[in-house]
Amino acid sequence: MQAFEVARAIGGILTGDGAVTFKCISTDSRRIEKDALFIAIRGERFDGNAYISAAFAAGAGIVIGNTDAVCPEGCAYIKTEDSVLALGRLASYHRRKFHMPVVGVTGSVGKTTTKEMIGAVLSEKFSTLKTSGNFNNAIGLPLTVLSMSEEHEAAVIEMGMSARGEIAYLTKIAAPSMAVITNVGLSHIENLKTQENIRDAKLEIVEGLSEGGILFVNGDDPFLQSAAPKGVKTVRFGFDFPHAEICGKVLSDDSFSVGDTVFTVPVGGKHNLYNGLAAYAVGKAAGLTEDEIKKGLLRYAPDGIRQSEKEIRPGITVICDYYNASPASMRVALEMLAKGKAKRRIAVLGDMLELGELSQACHSEVGACAAEMGADMVLCVGKFSVYAAAEAEKKGVGETKHFPDNESLAAYLCEILTEGDRVLIKGSHGMKMEEIFEKIR
Repeated sequence: MQAFEVARAIGGILTGDGAVTFKCISTDSRRIEKDALFIAIRGERFDGNAYISAAFAAGAGIVIGNTDAVCPEGCAYIKTEDSVLALGRLASYHRRKFHMPVVGVTGSVGKTTTKEMIGAVLSEKFSTLKTSGNFNNAIGLPLTVLSMSEEHEAAVIEMGMSARGEIAYLTKIAAPSMAVITNVGLSHIENLKTQENIRDAKLEIVEGLSEGGILFVNGDDPFLQSAAPKGVKTVRFGFDFPHAEICGKVLSDDSFSVGDTVFTVPVGGKHNLYNGLAAYAVGKAAGLTEDEIKKGLLRYAPDGIRQSEKEIRPGITVICDYYNASPASMRVALEMLAKGKAKRRIAVLGDMLELGELSQACHSEVGACAAEMGADMVLCVGKFSVYAAAEAEKKGVGETKHFPDNESLAAYLCEILTEGDRVLIKGSHGMKMEEIFEKIR
């Protein structure tokens, strides 16, 4: 894309050479490649506009910013009022150049795993682009869309949110032909107040759905069973809801069937079977055979921060699950801790964030759940996890402790861990629970 086309797409004011092209995009002035497009973003703690000159000096051919700047000869500068909105407009403009199946995925829990499973399934038939890591916000999603190229035949794009209007904005950029809502939980209830409001925020995904598009929802979720946005074909999938259009049957911890065909996922837990069933639904709609879907699901591999089991020493297993946390995902993780052989089961729990006035009740519930799942020890860190520790002790867990910080909790673990221990490390991303794992490893 040439600079004049970029300026036209975002409605910016161009100075310099309008014929300059770019080969890659960066929002980080420290990572500028030759002939890059640098987008100077103004945030709460930084202002990319302060690095415009440095970006040009590092090899950027085009820069988008929202301040006056000197443009070197042979380069282009595009001034805009809001660089984040400019990034979104540019991505939306680029997206309209491609005609391919695009799947948008959102939900309170499991959206990243579902995105990965759908990507694995579609890759059996199509060259598939998918969201990298947690690039699911107003900056990350446009960057994903802008990486679409002629080599791609399908795309799976994750959409995150914390407030109303955010999914609506993202889906209009991505323009999905299919959309998936995994479930409606308590994440972000601090901002949205009720689960009905969370559901409505997730349903904004249909606002960007292309004509003739399909919305897939988890029919076993009570907040989604009756979801039927006007003018949108809605398909419900599930294992328990009798009126679901796609009915699966749970066969084991890691397998389910649809009709006479059995599908296996490489990770255990009913929550992962739901993710696999969503991938099945999308795969069928995209024209894949059941054999292709089976192969695709088997190709799925979890990342290292979501329910990843690691043996750090002979006989000591750690379940790493610290990408994010909610009451639902905490229960799932504690169920995983309860599985397998172990002399001691140790739950290392950090705060669940953004629960607002429900924080105390939800953390107490997690402590009770740890006791119910047979945890021998509950070790907690964080402002609200003190309630989890107290409830776990009340429910009869043998040892409960609350620590002031990750470092002291990790130091205690290093003292007590012994062969036969099975450890879960779980908390919201903002709690940086990975610090505990790195210390004990």
